[in-house]
Amino acid sequence: MVKKLCKYCSKEIFAPKRKFCSKSCKDSWRYYNITSVKEKMLETTKRWNKLNPEKCKKSNKKACDKFRKEKPERFNELMMNGYRRDKDKWNSRSRTGKFFMRYRNYLIKECKKCKSKENLEIHHEIYPIKTKEIKKAIDEGKIYYLCLKCHGRRNHHGK
Repeated sequence: MVKKLCKYCSKEIFAPKRKFCSKSCKDSWRYYNITSVKEKMLETTKRWNKLNPEKCKKSNKKACDKFRKEKPERFNELMMNGYRRDKDKWNSRSRTGKFFMRYRNYLIKECKKCKSKENLEIHHEIYPIKTKEIKKAIDEGKIYYLCLKCHGRRNHHGK
């Protein structure tokens, strides 16, 4: 008879085809290995996303569009939850957008950090609601353009 060791607790097993000494050892081993695999997959995914931001952006946009089309009620509910959470920010963003539509040349359209003129987004350090306050914030440099790359770095990585 061949002596084997349990994969989980290392006790001796006298059955030739078994890998575990008991069902609890088998379940414990399976749980431990599955959770570690999940963690490794998450790490790998995060690393890939950092190395391939353009592909990540495309796939995220695809997934978002699919979600918006397949479940419009749920999508609208999530958007309204965000609106209810930060009404002032939403109002400030929409009014700032309208302000820039009206006064197109009020602020130079280039990234404040890298001077790029492509894929620009408006960045708010403060969220004024009134037009006079928006003008003042722009003049003080608290509302400005950032490109997608710099805006993502600033918001998600704090750099």
